[in-house]
Amino acid sequence: MPAKVAIEKCADYEQVKVDAAVRSAVDALGGIGAFVKPGQRVLLKPNLLSGKPVEKGVCTHPAVFRATVALVREAGGDPFMGDSPGFGSARRVAQKCGLLEAADELGVEVVNFTEAVEVDNPWSKVYPKLHIARQVVEADAVINLCRVKSHGMMLMTMAVKNLFGCVVGLQKAKWHLDAAHNHRAFTEMLLSVYKLANPVLSIADAIVAMEGNGPGAGTPRPLGFIAVSPDAVALDSVIGDIVGLKPQWNLTATLGGEMGFGEPDLSKIDVSGPALAELRVDDFQFPRQGPPVEKRLPKIFDWLLGDAGVSRPEIDNGLCTRCSACIKTCPADAMALEEAGSEKFVRIDRKKCIHCFCCQEVCPENAISPRPGWLARILK
Repeated sequence: MPAKVAIEKCADYEQVKVDAAVRSAVDALGGIGAFVKPGQRVLLKPNLLSGKPVEKGVCTHPAVFRATVALVREAGGDPFMGDSPGFGSARRVAQKCGLLEAADELGVEVVNFTEAVEVDNPWSKVYPKLHIARQVVEADAVINLCRVKSHGMMLMTMAVKNLFGCVVGLQKAKWHLDAAHNHRAFTEMLLSVYKLANPVLSIADAIVAMEGNGPGAGTPRPLGFIAVSPDAVALDSVIGDIVGLKPQWNLTATLGGEMGFGEPDLSKIDVSGPALAELRVDDFQFPRQGPPVEKRLPKIFDWLLGDAGVSRPEIDNGLCTRCSACIKTCPADAMALEEAGSEKFVRIDRKKCIHCFCCQEVCPENAISPRPGWLARILK
């Protein structure tokens, strides 16, 4: 049976329009009853990256959450929402982006992932054991509510990457550090988390996506559609095609296919809804970064070139308020607050930096952005 992705156009977040788009897409896949059974406790996993206002396009939009809750309850399921944000608690971030108000209105419990369950991971040698939030493991079903955004490290965050929030707290930083510059190993971990969370559906909000300095400080980019699939790998492949992400850079899709976790080949995916040609954009702005590095260069190249060949985080000291959120989050302990005369500034130790862009994700002032090293700029 071919992988299926259902797409529905949706021009804005007017609730009646979002309800209709989500319902129509799910119906095209067999209806919500094919994925949620009566009495099931259903975890809705949104994108709760950081506490930004809803109009910034950082988190899952409340209208998409409301539409999903209605469908789950229609099928007899008991929905609850949970996440482990990069900075702050799930309730605090949800309050700032409008999701807590929607959840309270609908009587949906909001939980913060704080307790992890260790599980075996046979799909990665770098991460033989993974620690997944207890609520994810114990849920009867998981529905993945992702926001389509550019991303400093992965170029795009879509369905697979959104499930990284199933990892509890600072454990995410440790896994970044374990992978260091190895994007392939890090993506294997993301795909392993996806396999273990095993969402019955992934619902991607691309009504308004984010481009540029994503995932927390980019520019809202209207794309005008909702996309749904039980196969997050296929969903990432289809969305990547729409925004012009080359397959060799769309590692969650290509490597997901190699690992047997989903279908990345567009010719083998049954896409219902508008033709992809109607949705494609040819000017989507990705972070300035070269192709993902699948393995570390020999040490001699590291010594000679440093981070000249890759993108690295750069701090705008005019915007930086020295809040130290980046310092607390950095998995490589590569950032420190230093003084120069009467001035304080955040310094990045380039030898320690692993280019994970966790600092960029949590910066509340949008003061950090990817900048290619000199060699990357020459080679484009």
